[in-house]
Amino acid sequence: MASPSPRRHALPPPRHLRTLSSTLVQESVAAAAALVQKWHPDDDSGSLFLHAAEHEAQRFLRAAADLHRAMLFFASNVTHGGHGLVQAQALLLTAMGRLDLELQLLLDDITQSADDATRSNIRAVAEAMMAAGYGKECISTFKSHRRAALATELQRLLGFLSPPDHLHKLTWEQLDGSIIPSWLAAATVAFNSLFAAEKGLCDAVFAGGNAAVGEAVFAAVANDQATSLLAVAEAAVARARRAPERLFRVLDVHDALTEVLPGLLSVFGDSSEVAARAALVVAKVGEAARGILGSLEVAIQKEPSKATAAGGAVHPLTRYVMNYLVFLADYQEGLALLVYDDHEQEASSSPSVIIQRLVSALLGKLEAKAGCYREVALSYLFLANNTQYVANKVVGSGKLRGILGDGWAEAQSGKARAHVGVYVRAAWGKVMAAISGAEAPEAVEQAVMEAVGMQEQWVAADEETGEALRAAATAAVVPKYRMFYRRYGAAVRLTPGDVTTMIAALFAGPVGCSRKMMSELDQSVEFVLNARGMSLFTCQWRPSTIIEPKALIFLCHGYAMECSISMRGTGTRLAQAGFAVHGMDYEGHGKSSGLQGYITSFNDIVVDCSKHFASVCEKLEYKNQRRFLLGESMGGAIVLMLHRKEPTYWDGAILVAPMCKIVEDMKPHPIMISILSKLSNVIPTWRIIPNEDIIDRAIKSEEWREEVRNNHYCYKGKPRLKTGYELFMASLDIESNLDKVTLPFIIVHGGGDAVTDPSVSEALYTLAESKDKTLKLYPGMCHALTSGEPKENIDIVFADIIKWLNERAASTP
Repeated sequence: MASPSPRRHALPPPRHLRTLSSTLVQESVAAAAALVQKWHPDDDSGSLFLHAAEHEAQRFLRAAADLHRAMLFFASNVTHGGHGLVQAQALLLTAMGRLDLELQLLLDDITQSADDATRSNIRAVAEAMMAAGYGKECISTFKSHRRAALATELQRLLGFLSPPDHLHKLTWEQLDGSIIPSWLAAATVAFNSLFAAEKGLCDAVFAGGNAAVGEAVFAAVANDQATSLLAVAEAAVARARRAPERLFRVLDVHDALTEVLPGLLSVFGDSSEVAARAALVVAKVGEAARGILGSLEVAIQKEPSKATAAGGAVHPLTRYVMNYLVFLADYQEGLALLVYDDHEQEASSSPSVIIQRLVSALLGKLEAKAGCYREVALSYLFLANNTQYVANKVVGSGKLRGILGDGWAEAQSGKARAHVGVYVRAAWGKVMAAISGAEAPEAVEQAVMEAVGMQEQWVAADEETGEALRAAATAAVVPKYRMFYRRYGAAVRLTPGDVTTMIAALFAGPVGCSRKMMSELDQSVEFVLNARGMSLFTCQWRPSTIIEPKALIFLCHGYAMECSISMRGTGTRLAQAGFAVHGMDYEGHGKSSGLQGYITSFNDIVVDCSKHFASVCEKLEYKNQRRFLLGESMGGAIVLMLHRKEPTYWDGAILVAPMCKIVEDMKPHPIMISILSKLSNVIPTWRIIPNEDIIDRAIKSEEWREEVRNNHYCYKGKPRLKTGYELFMASLDIESNLDKVTLPFIIVHGGGDAVTDPSVSEALYTLAESKDKTLKLYPGMCHALTSGEPKENIDIVFADIIKWLNERAASTP
C-alpha cells in the first residue's frame, strides 16, 4: 500500500475567482435588500405567512439565509469585506425584525388556527432566526407570547385570575359554590389537553435543534401556570378545616387530580417542578381527607346523648351520618388512595374499615341516646326505628352494601326485629300482666287505655316499620285479650275488635291524615345531602293500591314555602289520582339545612333539584315512567330552568302562577336594585329589602292564611339582599328566554293574581316554541290556586291539571 501523500497547505484562490465570488455575494445581498425593504417590519403591509403567497414567504426565508451567509463571507475577507459586511449585517437585522414580527403574528393566530401549516410556518421562522444567530430573541418572543396566551386561556377556563391570591379572603360557600367547581372543570381540560398541546407546539417548533431547548422553552411557558393551577386546589382544600360536610369537595379535588396525574407526568416529566408540586398537593388533599374523617368520628362520639328524638323517631344524626356514608361510598376508589398512610397497614385505613368505624360510632351513640328515654318501651322503639333505618340505607345503596356486606345489613335488621320484640313486651307489659293476673275488667281496660295513650305520639321510621310494630303488638296482645274477653263477656266494654282497631291506629303517620287515606297512599320522607354537604328534606306520596303509578311528578315549591305541609294537598291529590309524587325543600327552605329564606344561588337550587329528581327517575321501579314537573310561583321558574338545562329529559310541565317576571308594584325600587347589584356579595344576608306581607294578597282562604302563618317552616321575614338579587336576576333570565321553551306544558293562573302577573303567563304561552301548550286563566282567583282558594275552586284547578296529565301519561314514553 502506498504511503499517504504529504499534507499540503491550501493555497488562496486566484484573484479573479475571489472577485467572481464577491460579485455573486453582492448580487445576492442586493436581491435580498429589495425583498427586505418590501417587507420592512415598520411597514403595515400584512403578514408574509398569513396574507402573502407561500412562495413569497419562502423567498424571504432564503433571503435571510443569504444575508447570513454574506455576513460570514465578508467577515472572512478582512481586507475587502468591510462595507459589504456592514450592509449585510444591517439588512439581516432588518430581516430578523421582520421575522420576529411574523413570529408574533403567527403565535397570535395559533389560538384560533392550530393547523399543521401554521405550526410549520412557526417552525420555519424559528429555524431561520436561530440559524442566523438570533435564537435568544426567537425564544424570548415565543415564551412571552405563549405564556400570555396560556394564562388567558386558563383564566377563561377558571373564570378568575390565577394565581388566586384572594382565596384566603373568600368564604367556604364562595369556594364551594364557584371556585372549586370551576377548578374541577378547568384542571381536567388544562392537564389533559391544554398543556399537552402546548408541549406539542414547543416540540414541533424546536424539534430541529437540541431537544433540551424545546423542553426548556415549554417549562418556561407552562410551569408557572401549572403550579398556579395546582395552588388553587391546595388553597381551597386548606379551607375545608375538618368540617365533615366539606369532605366531598376534597374528594372531588382528589378525583380530578387522580384523573389528570398521568397526563401531567407525561407532559411535564416525573422529575419536574410541576410533578413535585402535584405530589405535594395530593399529599395535602389526603391529609385533609383523613382529618375530616377523623373529625366526623369524633363529632359522632361527642354528640350529646341526651339529645333524643321525639316519639322515638329516626334521629337527625342517624339520617345525617347514613346519608353521608351513602355519598362517601360513591368515592370508594378515590378514598382508598387518599386514606392509605405509609406508616400504617392498608387494612387499618381501607375505606371499608373507615366506614365500619363510622357506623359503629353511630350505633354506639344510638345506644347511649336510647338510654336517655324515661320509658323503656320508647327507648327500644327508638332503637328499632334507627337500626332499621341504618339497615335500609345500606340495602338501598349498592356501593355501601358492597362495602359492609349483605350479611351486615341483615344482622342489623335482625337487631331491629329484636328491638321490636322488647318494645312490645315493655309497651304492653302492664296489659299482659293484668290479663295474666286475672285482675278486674276495669283494671285491664285501664291498662289498655294507658298503653294506647302512651304510644299515641310515638312514631315509626316508615310505613313498613309501622306495620311491623302494629303486627307484633297485635300478635302479642289481641289473642290473650280475646281469651280475657270470653271469660268476662258483658262485663268488658272494649271488644277484641276495639283493641285491634286501637293498635291499628298507632304509628299511622302525620297528624291530619285519615287512616283511610294512609291505607291508600304510601308517604315517606328522607333527608339527602347535596354536593355542598347540605341536608335537604325530601318527601313523596305514592298510591299503594296500584302496582305501577301512571307517571312521576316532581314538585317545585314557591319562595319561602316548603313541600311537606304547604304542598301536601297537591301531593295527596295527585297520588290519589295514580301518580307518584316527589318533592324537595330547597336549601334554606322548609326542613332543609341553610339560613331560612336565604337563596345563595338560584342555580344551586336548580342543580339540587336536577340531581335529586334524576336519582329518583333512575330507580329500578321508575325506569320506564314518564316524567313531569310541577312548579308553583318561583317553582315555575325552577321548572323552566330545569327544562332549559335538559330540554328533552322531561315529558311535560304544570306551571301554577309561574314566576316569569316580578310584578311592577312588587319590584324593588330602582335604587334598591342598584344597591342589590353592588352589595349582594358584601352584606348578602341583611334583611333590608322592603316588601309587604303577601300572604293576604296571595291566599284567598282565611283558614289557609292562618295555616301558613302558623307554619314555622315557611319563612315570613323580609327577603335578604342576596335573595332579592337572585330572584330578580332569575326573573330577568326567564323573561328573556321564554321563546326557548319547547316541552309540553299547561299553565294555570288566577285572573286576580296580584303576586305574579297573569300577562306573563300569556306571554309565555305566546312565545314558547312548544307544540303542545295549554293556558288556563281562572277569573277572580288568586295566586295560591292549589291551596289558597275555596275548595270548589281548588277542585276545578286540579280537575284541569289531572285531565291534562292523564292524557299525556297514557302515551308511550
